[in-house]
Amino acid sequence: MSEPTIVCVLGMHRSGTSLVARVLNVLGVDLGPEEHLMRPSAANPAGHWESRPIKDINDEILERLGGSWGEPPRFAPGWERSPELAESRRQARDLIKADFSGRELWGFKDPRTCLTAPFWQRIVGPMRYVICLRNPLDVAASARARKEDTLPFEQGVELWLTYVRAALAASAGHPRHLVFYEDLMTDPEPVIRELAHFIGRDLGDAAEAEARAAIKVAVAESLWHHRTAVPNVVDAPRLPFHVKAFYLALRQFVPGAESVGAEALDLLGAYAADAGDQQAKLVAARVERKQAREQARIFKRQRVALEQRLSEQKAELQRVAEESDEQQRLRKRQEAELERLANERDEVAEEYDEELRLRRRLETELEASRREASLLQGSTAREEPEAGAAPAPPRPDYDSLVSDLRARVADLIPSGATVLVAGKGDGALLRLQGSRGWHFPMAADGSYAGFHPAGDTAAIAQLEALRVRGADHLLLPRTTLWWLDHYPGLRRHLEDRYTPLLADEQCAIYRLSPEPRTQASAPMATLKRAIASLRIRSGREPSILDWGSELGIADHLPEVAVFAPPDDEAVLPYLDGTVDVVVLPANALARMAEARRVAASAVISVDPGSPERADLEWLGGDAAGWGEDVSVTMVPEGEATAWQPTLRAFAETVGDGFAGELSVVGDPAALGASEAATAGGPPVRPIEVASGASLARRARAAAESSDRGLQVFVTAPAVPLPDWLPSILALFAPNRDAGVVGARTLSRFGALEEAGGILAADGTRERRGEGDANPDRPEYCFVKRVDFCSPPLLATRRDVFERLGGFDRGPLAPGDALVDFSLRAGQAGAPVYYQPQARIVAMENGDR
Repeated sequence: MSEPTIVCVLGMHRSGTSLVARVLNVLGVDLGPEEHLMRPSAANPAGHWESRPIKDINDEILERLGGSWGEPPRFAPGWERSPELAESRRQARDLIKADFSGRELWGFKDPRTCLTAPFWQRIVGPMRYVICLRNPLDVAASARARKEDTLPFEQGVELWLTYVRAALAASAGHPRHLVFYEDLMTDPEPVIRELAHFIGRDLGDAAEAEARAAIKVAVAESLWHHRTAVPNVVDAPRLPFHVKAFYLALRQFVPGAESVGAEALDLLGAYAADAGDQQAKLVAARVERKQAREQARIFKRQRVALEQRLSEQKAELQRVAEESDEQQRLRKRQEAELERLANERDEVAEEYDEELRLRRRLETELEASRREASLLQGSTAREEPEAGAAPAPPRPDYDSLVSDLRARVADLIPSGATVLVAGKGDGALLRLQGSRGWHFPMAADGSYAGFHPAGDTAAIAQLEALRVRGADHLLLPRTTLWWLDHYPGLRRHLEDRYTPLLADEQCAIYRLSPEPRTQASAPMATLKRAIASLRIRSGREPSILDWGSELGIADHLPEVAVFAPPDDEAVLPYLDGTVDVVVLPANALARMAEARRVAASAVISVDPGSPERADLEWLGGDAAGWGEDVSVTMVPEGEATAWQPTLRAFAETVGDGFAGELSVVGDPAALGASEAATAGGPPVRPIEVASGASLARRARAAAESSDRGLQVFVTAPAVPLPDWLPSILALFAPNRDAGVVGARTLSRFGALEEAGGILAADGTRERRGEGDANPDRPEYCFVKRVDFCSPPLLATRRDVFERLGGFDRGPLAPGDALVDFSLRAGQAGAPVYYQPQARIVAMENGDR
């Protein structure tokens, strides 16, 4: 068998390497398995055509050498043979063998290879090099305009010079072909033919047409922003002269559609003359600097003399200070006396303030008692003011609002219901006809909390905690309707899960019962199920193309990358399989084939006028279920009935499409309570153990009776917020190294209890963010590697659980057992991660 032809594409970032790689791919160059190619991104929506494993190896090499793609390290002679890179060399050989063995014509592209080419030359052997060039002015401008990893203009120019020089040095003595990005974009035909000739392939009509189509996508205004002619590059004041000269020499070496011309040469000559003037100025500056150094020596001698005089003056001041010691001691005694008097004054003021607060509270309680007595007597007349007191101001509008709200509640809410009322603590709004009213938000003693929730998560956590305790409706009077705008996350939570009974300018009323499973085929539920499946399988957030669905997907799913086509054409300006999910109207039958072409995983068709149903089509296999390798296990401890709300909540939130198992481990009493709690919901597998069995024994029994690869243990009463499980499972995707994953734990009052645990140097344990009233602060909202996670929830791989012996570490309390297991997992090379998207509300055993 003849030796294969191997093509390596080199070039600075933003220089057209992706486009050239795509053209080579069309000409027959195998770029590796499709699953290893990087997906399109915001920086390159037409596709990178780049092997992610090769990019990862390059990043690892640069990091080990103390640099990165944007800040290249210093390369010592012979660095590619360093023992430190032995593992990288092994990975590279295995990758080349697995992806390209037996291929006659193959290649790869990653701009970082300009820097790491000596490493790959030892691994791959003889290669042909295609070097992509673009003028430095456009490269620097494009790098600065990137949304991610943006570079200052000067750094972009310096990187251009570094990458191009490195590419030329690495390819010296080897077959190489230079391609200018500007030539490929303006007159692609000769460039394509030269590339075909360079790699030894005949250019057929089909291949040429496909290559030109790929270039046509890149030429679109959305992808080719920066276009600077050669004279303008030479005339650019921000480019250093040596960079202009180097670029002009390259441009002359490779004749193409963009000619250098006499104008550019004249400009370069003018700049060369100016460079001579600058050299003369530099010499003059050196003379001035020498004179300045001499002047500095004179100043130094003067400074020494001044310091001597200053020392003498300090000695004189010290003598004067010693003479006034008695005056200082007297002043200190006076200050101490003044401080004592001030403290006495503050104590008296505090006592007065406390008495004033007590009196006001007593007055408030007295007023509430009076109103309550008036209601019990059935009186509708206003209370008479106290003797000598001013009459209360009339409130006709507000009293009318209260009366109207009571009538609406009586009409819409069944008698005996429990209604959460966001009424700013007004007790009058709690007195509803036939229903019981609770303050929202509520303090521990049942009174109004006295403040609004700090953010969306705090509001949702309190809502779900109160729902578990028995609240079945929510009332937002006119005075708090602004919440629906101020807390968009709360609004989406209510719209997605619960039924709105009324919404007008006076109030909004929701029935707090989860969406029936019969609505699981609704468009948003269908899309969420697809996202959950993709998130778990890939370990990343999927991309969604909304092609005129009119569902407002971006508003409902702000955490997901949702975008729309730039126009309403029937052909999408994207490459095949570059978007995970495409959503389009069901009546757009002519566009269905185009949607299937662009979608990599699924197509969802919806009827905007019928919100009850959507059709989900998986491409390349059935992925309707998710979480099939997962076991979510409740480990009740204490009174069995206290766990019933937890069981109901977890059964509700695993969601439609969950293919894993939900199980409960405990004695017969606990299992009986769980069966009653989840009646009518998803099946729950009972695991019976003896009464009084330890947490370690119960958890081990659950793991031994399950064949699932991922185990999620719930060891304390809790309420999960929606979509908690897919985000946890995403961290266990094959391309992630997680061994243990914990959640963002909240109190039932909405405060943060833990955003991952930290083990201090002295061995103390810190629950990150504990007690923070705003759990949505940015520092709590990203995935982070931590030392441990605490109850009520811990997720781990089955092999890690078995290798560490489960929770068996002596007589530890349940909370300490989970922390201890996390610490041991991290020490054993199974990293522990905090997942903020998994939000869990910890409930006390008495919260039912």
